[in-house]
Amino acid sequence: MTGSANEVTVRLSMNEGVSDLVRRLDATNTNTICELVLTNCFVSRPALLCAQIGRCVRLRGLRCVACPLQPSQLLQLMLKHLRHLQYIELSLVEDLKEVVDSQISNASTATSSSSGSLLTFCPDLTELHVHLVWGDFSNALSQCRHLHDDVVTLGTFVFTSEVSVPIPYQPVPSSEFTNCATLCANVRHQKRPEDSWSCVELDHIPHGGLPSQVAVVAVITDSIGESFCLASHRKYWTNVRELCLLLLPLAPSSMFYPIVDAAYHDILRQFFSVALEHVVELNLTSFHFHPDLDLVALLPEGTLKTLRAFSAPPCVFPSQSAVRRLLTVCSDLRELDVRIDRRGGQLRCVACEPIRHNKIVEAAPDDATSVVRSGVARLTVCDVPAHVQLWFLECCQAAVKVRLIEWPVITKKQSYGYLRAGLRGNSAIHCLVLQHKELVNCRPLWALRILRKADPTALKHHTVIWFPAHFGQVPGALFNLNEIAHDAAHALTDHTATVQPRLAGDTCPSRGHTATLAHMFWECRTTPPDSTSSKWERSLTSSLLSDQQWAVQQAHEAAARYSLSVPTWETTATR
Repeated sequence: MTGSANEVTVRLSMNEGVSDLVRRLDATNTNTICELVLTNCFVSRPALLCAQIGRCVRLRGLRCVACPLQPSQLLQLMLKHLRHLQYIELSLVEDLKEVVDSQISNASTATSSSSGSLLTFCPDLTELHVHLVWGDFSNALSQCRHLHDDVVTLGTFVFTSEVSVPIPYQPVPSSEFTNCATLCANVRHQKRPEDSWSCVELDHIPHGGLPSQVAVVAVITDSIGESFCLASHRKYWTNVRELCLLLLPLAPSSMFYPIVDAAYHDILRQFFSVALEHVVELNLTSFHFHPDLDLVALLPEGTLKTLRAFSAPPCVFPSQSAVRRLLTVCSDLRELDVRIDRRGGQLRCVACEPIRHNKIVEAAPDDATSVVRSGVARLTVCDVPAHVQLWFLECCQAAVKVRLIEWPVITKKQSYGYLRAGLRGNSAIHCLVLQHKELVNCRPLWALRILRKADPTALKHHTVIWFPAHFGQVPGALFNLNEIAHDAAHALTDHTATVQPRLAGDTCPSRGHTATLAHMFWECRTTPPDSTSSKWERSLTSSLLSDQQWAVQQAHEAAARYSLSVPTWETTATR
């Protein structure tokens, strides 16, 4: 809980349930609670959760994204109890295939499971944020266009998406929602008091200057150099703090990104010295460079002094020396993300391809022995070979959270070797995410191999996450890789693998039955009616997030009933 004596915020983590919320509310004057944060909170009984939310009658903010509450339930809460509610974040789930996270400000009421009918009960709605997690992008775009155009009270409309854009963009963007959304899946339209868009064309920058968060789109033509020159006026960029630059081909059907080379050196040096002067977050994943144009060397000294988050394609880093130079120049950098925005798998980069396919010549950099004291805490490296991942791991040894995604595999042995080498030197890592199509059927084996080679003295804090949960060795069956990986992880905590938590007692506290797993999870009368052996078996082998959430919540509640310690975690599956 946070807040002053008169303003209290109550938060639940994703491994906490309704019983935890009850204890928090019982210990607090509910009239002082101004905000409830239930994001990613797994509950199996939404009705009970609604009853507890209704106790907070002076609630002004409710955040329940990825929480299984239906909008109709929230509507009843708002009509009956939450008369002071001003801000709500929720998920609209339809057939478990599409999730739309809507952030609604100054809304007095809401209804039904569809966004359109929901908003008809929001007569004072002034701000709407729709976030698409997965589903049909074209269909979502069509619906959002109607919301954008038809809700007359809106002063601000925001659309963001994690789904790739499958439809062609227009070569010349205009101030129209659909076109902006296909160019940049992060669109903010400020309708009042002045009409402004967060996505603009390089040739049509408004004379009054750009907003603090903006995506600037340049389309490659013979006059692109002149366009950069005309845009190099400091007054345009004074307010910009979050900048996304896109350089796109003239023909939407093109297969390759255009790239800038040494011929643009002087023009881009002048442009970047002005445009990036105050930028805190910079995204260049759709802006590509020829190997003969070094981005860091291009920039005047001090240009990136305020930069804290940087997203760039692999071609920005043709060698480890380039990584070191960037981290030396950007002393305040805290987040680094290396990837290509493929725009629905359509576009590639001729400068990135040699790096992706391991066709670059590896030469020992002249500064290989230098030490870079990087402050990067979050590192994401996507779609580059394991030895290139190692460049970043070696240079970002203070990283706490590391994500390595879909790297091209030359041989699994090489990948294991580079990964182990990188992890051995990164003792600060608290959260490691490995995402690769080849990990689907062998995640436990990978976990085991990594843990066996890890340095126990370096892994003082670690979180190992996998699913399905392990249920122990089965007599006569093959070795359970989950169980072996679990033992290896447990051994790193300076305990032997046989020293496991035991039940507080060997019998059920309800009727004295033997506390077997079957009794704990589906045979005992205290278990929910829908908790059956068949449902457990299905959930433990299912790839559906909803099934996984159900199993996690049931295990949490069983642990609470039997006075067992409940584990915590930082993240959960999203696919």
